[in-house]
Amino acid sequence: MMTTKVGKTGAIARRPAVWCALALALATVLAAPAVAQQYTGRIDFTVVDNTGGVLPGARVEVSGAQTRLG
Repeated sequence: MMTTKVGKTGAIARRPAVWCALALALATVLAAPAVAQQYTGRIDFTVVDNTGGVLPGARVEVSGAQTRLG
């Protein structure tokens, strides 16, 4: 019969639940910054003609060189 000496690291290595918990915690910490990268914004304005009258239903396109959206 072969006997092995189990040190402190061996005790942790034999517990898959500990490794699973550590992996889950690491994945959660690494995924948090990715969730924070959401593009949100709001632009409020009123389209008017030369006399100051409001133009209902006017179509406006907004684009930005940095975001390449539009």
